[in-house]
Amino acid sequence: NNWLTCDSYGKLVNEYLPNSHFHQRSFLFYQQFRLQKKDVDLTLRLSTHHGEIPVYVYENNVDGIMQNRVCSGEGINFFTVCSWKFNENIELQLKFFDYLDRSNKAEFYFQVLTRF
Repeated sequence: NNWLTCDSYGKLVNEYLPNSHFHQRSFLFYQQFRLQKKDVDLTLRLSTHHGEIPVYVYENNVDGIMQNRVCSGEGINFFTVCSWKFNENIELQLKFFDYLDRSNKAEFYFQVLTRF
């Protein structure tokens, strides 16, 4: 029973237009950890990107939201997603996202799921 997983992901985008001598590169790299126990599921990701070409990357979120973040320029960011089942009828889900090298960019999601 694997209760802790670790994923690494890297992406390099290379754009070249021979007639205009246009050449740009971008990269994105992240390290993600996921802890799954009986009633708790916790994901933490640290990501860095550099370059002018937009790089798209899928991000975990609370149920019902599918998010592909667009990364361009330079940046270091992280997010954490947590779900906690209080009982079989109530589940709390949270997500917090922020850039480590920018201010005023934090995002917070909160959701309570009920099943009756």
